[in-house]
Amino acid sequence: MKKILFTLMVCVLCLGLVGGAFAYFSDTEESTGNTFTAGTLDIELGTASYSAGIDNMAPGDTVTVTIDVTSVGSLPLDYTVSASITGAIMLGENGGADDPDVSEIRIDSVSTSSDSLSASTGGDASDTIEIDITLPTTAGNNYQGLGGSLDITVDADQQ
Repeated sequence: MKKILFTLMVCVLCLGLVGGAFAYFSDTEESTGNTFTAGTLDIELGTASYSAGIDNMAPGDTVTVTIDVTSVGSLPLDYTVSASITGAIMLGENGGADDPDVSEIRIDSVSTSSDSLSASTGGDASDTIEIDITLPTTAGNNYQGLGGSLDITVDADQQ
């Protein structure tokens, strides 16, 4: 029994020496310090300007508010424009049919309420938005001297 056990140990030792006698090449490389940055989505609105008559509208008049929108971020974007009128001039007469309304929105002289901007790709980085406000011809005497505000919202989403 001792001989068998000794023979087994010698065999295991020989197998270990034979297995350890073979060399395998190996190599490990590492790349560290790789940085990344998330892009930015940022728009700016310029100062609104107005066509003549915005402070002296008569029934049937249409005035235009102009404002520039510019992409100052690093990502291309799609945007939509919406506008609403608030204030004392919104009397709701005739179910609101006599109230002033946003009659048209144009971007770069094209009748639309959406467009795209891309400052980073050398594309179109800025647009001019024109918003027409119309006081209907049916607006009666109750509208005299009343004022309101035009609120413009530009919503941008990454392309």
